[in-house]
Amino acid sequence: MEKGYKKFIVATIIFFALAILLAVVFPIQEVESFIAAMVLLGVMMMILTALRMKESSAKIQDWIQSKVHIRPTITKIGLVLILIGGGMILLRKGENPNYMMWEASIVVMGGLLFLIGIFSKHFLFKNLIIATLMVFFTIVYVQKSQQPIQLRSIVLTSAFWVVTAISEIKRIKAKEKSTIFKSDFCKVEYHKNEKVVFLQWKQFCRGEDYRAPVKCAIELARTNKGCNFIVDARNGFEDDPADVEWGFKEFLPQMSETGCKQVVFIMNEVNDIEGEMDMWTKEFMKYFTVKRVTSYDEAITALTY
Repeated sequence: MEKGYKKFIVATIIFFALAILLAVVFPIQEVESFIAAMVLLGVMMMILTALRMKESSAKIQDWIQSKVHIRPTITKIGLVLILIGGGMILLRKGENPNYMMWEASIVVMGGLLFLIGIFSKHFLFKNLIIATLMVFFTIVYVQKSQQPIQLRSIVLTSAFWVVTAISEIKRIKAKEKSTIFKSDFCKVEYHKNEKVVFLQWKQFCRGEDYRAPVKCAIELARTNKGCNFIVDARNGFEDDPADVEWGFKEFLPQMSETGCKQVVFIMNEVNDIEGEMDMWTKEFMKYFTVKRVTSYDEAITALTY
């Protein structure tokens, strides 16, 4: 079991135990809602732990990646509604307007919009689903219990939701593109959203300056089964016949064993190395489905259709 999982499980157990302890020590109606919220949070964290343990499941991850997309505008609107609803609750906490269900509804509506907007090609959105469920069930509990002190539950879960949402945004942005290799000649990245190994040449090179990033791309493809390969050759490529021979004998057979099915070359419309790229394209076609485009966006589209 990974170290991160162990820490998360320990934190979950402590949180859940604290909720039970409060229920035993303070079994009075005034803190009932606060205790209920903490118990609910503990249960949800346990569910989240179980889900985290399944993150390596390729089937689940592939299903999610085929269903979800980021919608930044909806995400921002949802976050604004959450903040507005939470702020209104805090401003009116001394009043008793039927337990502020309107404000709570704004928070839930914002949560749902945020959830729709944050649907990304990551497994991370489960945190937001759980946080949204927490807010929703707490509000239902408030309505049924008819206890003014239940306001604490809404504030608690709303605050947790906002913190979770902000955390998820940061994590998603950090993991969208991961630079694995970088030099004066080349950059190799793995784009998790698109499931793409991206190799971008900055200038012509030879020897280890050429082979090192290519080997890195092979390892990335091995690690991320089922990914595709995009090569940006607009500003450079190999510049030595020995590297061409190495590419044909070593690089292409090894890359074909990684499970990669599609390769896209990004090239300028008029390219000085057109003849050489035709040679590479012909060789690549022995192992992969090959397409040639003029931009990264076109490359992603070419992989989709």
